[in-house]
Amino acid sequence: MPTPSSAQPALDPTATCEQCGVFGAYALDGATLCLSCYTGRGSCCAEGEENFPADTDNPPRACRSDLTTPEDIRRLVDEFYAAIRRDELLNPIFTDVAQVDWEHHLPQMYAFWNSVLLGIPGYRGAPFPPHQKLPATPDHFRRWVALFHATVDRLFTGPRAQQAKDAASSMAHTFAMRLGLINPTAGQML
Repeated sequence: MPTPSSAQPALDPTATCEQCGVFGAYALDGATLCLSCYTGRGSCCAEGEENFPADTDNPPRACRSDLTTPEDIRRLVDEFYAAIRRDELLNPIFTDVAQVDWEHHLPQMYAFWNSVLLGIPGYRGAPFPPHQKLPATPDHFRRWVALFHATVDRLFTGPRAQQAKDAASSMAHTFAMRLGLINPTAGQML
């Protein structure tokens, strides 16, 4: 296990922990590790947490709850799309090509994920058609999935959080397949 340094490391929500593979890791003494693997205890009370910046909005994984309310969905969607807008690969697709109207898009995404994860009716629309015109590549879909998983892992844990990641992965794979970007019969996957 690395020796804690005196500097407080910064969380990179897109970095992958070398030990457990979870998204959201710190560059620590030559290693890239999540807080649980760094402390070696997997607990929010683990020794060594004093070396990390306080982050009350994103508690250690062991203290996180599952996605259970529309407020949780709203937080997930807001933070995910904030990450999209910061991303060098995806932001141009959303901003320049699709010219997303965020005031219109975000409420649709709240309704979509409330429907998928909580069974709350309200989503109207078809998610695939708007994606047909985009100059997307498999790398765009992989990055979208990676950012979605990183956001879920940073904020939530539990069966519904896993369901959200599984649904996002399945949707991205289906869209990429329907767009002709991958051929699963040839063994191609995202």
